[in-house]
Amino acid sequence: MAFLLGHAVCTGSVIGRQYILSAGHCVHAGNGKSIPAESLVVFVGSANLSQATPISVEKIILRSEYNDRIDDQIGSVTTFDMAILKLATPLNLSETLWPICLSRNSAAMAVTTVETKVLVAGWGNTKPHCDSSIIWKITHPKIPERLQYGRENILPTEECVDLETKWHMEEMAKRNATNFFPALYGMNPRELRRRVASKLTDKICVVSNKTVVESGDSGGPLLLSSAPGKWTQIGTLTGGPCHGKDAPNHDYYTQIDCEWIAIQTDNEVQCQ
Repeated sequence: MAFLLGHAVCTGSVIGRQYILSAGHCVHAGNGKSIPAESLVVFVGSANLSQATPISVEKIILRSEYNDRIDDQIGSVTTFDMAILKLATPLNLSETLWPICLSRNSAAMAVTTVETKVLVAGWGNTKPHCDSSIIWKITHPKIPERLQYGRENILPTEECVDLETKWHMEEMAKRNATNFFPALYGMNPRELRRRVASKLTDKICVVSNKTVVESGDSGGPLLLSSAPGKWTQIGTLTGGPCHGKDAPNHDYYTQIDCEWIAIQTDNEVQCQ
């Protein structure tokens, strides 16, 4: 695992001797460009931040298709939310510092393991914080000293879409001052569902039990037990609804893109 400290606080995963995988929105500076590599520091080697080693970043590779926009009907929509950080110094790999296995077909694994418990991890805020943004805030969280873990369940995409659409429909019915997206009121329910579904095309949905994904967890891995003692990463955290206590309790993870990762790392990092 890796802790990212820059213009935002995020989590990442070690995928190679010189590469960290995280979320695009953690390093996006606007206009399709990333923040300067020298403004970011990565901490690796320990689940305790005080014992982790800081390493400079040589290069930030942001998906060229990355898009973070505001839909006037459903709020924030983030697609192709993935980034690779090339470290200035290769890691000294060991039994306690080893690249995570990446799934070659994360979408299929998610479908075949619906309702299976998955592991999530990150250095997210330990005190839940939410505002009117649909994406979890990633700036200035209360950072825990130790890496946090939690269990969640994979949710079928159709069910995820239904839950969020239903919430929007209920808000439409209320028609009061607490509505976050007034432009959608009066919208055809079918069109509303289509828009909700469009933002989940490259996502894996998970539903929280007691686990709460929070500020600082962005870019963290979604891990599935693929064999006894073996964990495989099938997604990176993009975010989740943040509409208040009655909103759907689910999070979105961007599916792993093996071909893109292999190309950007000169085939050093390969999915399994």
